[in-house]
Amino acid sequence: MKVGDKLELMPFGEKVIVKGIESVNEMVEHAYAGQLCDLSLGLPKDFDSQYMKAGQVLCQPNWPVYQVTKFRAKILVYETDLIITKGQ
Repeated sequence: MKVGDKLELMPFGEKVIVKGIESVNEMVEHAYAGQLCDLSLGLPKDFDSQYMKAGQVLCQPNWPVYQVTKFRAKILVYETDLIITKGQ
């Protein structure tokens, strides 16, 4: 992402603008996947920033990431010393 990008804050579906990016205590123009950074966002005037918390996602408006309560996965475990049972 870069300063000026228009993104969507999920699960709210609010459109936001990246106003600033800080990484390792300095302002930068870009951030990449996996990079730890702080963002300054332009939020809608009627949005209460108290609702912002960990676990929310910024995404491209045309590719929203929806919150789910269940998902199905196939997991392959090569080696483990632990006994794996359903529900763990």
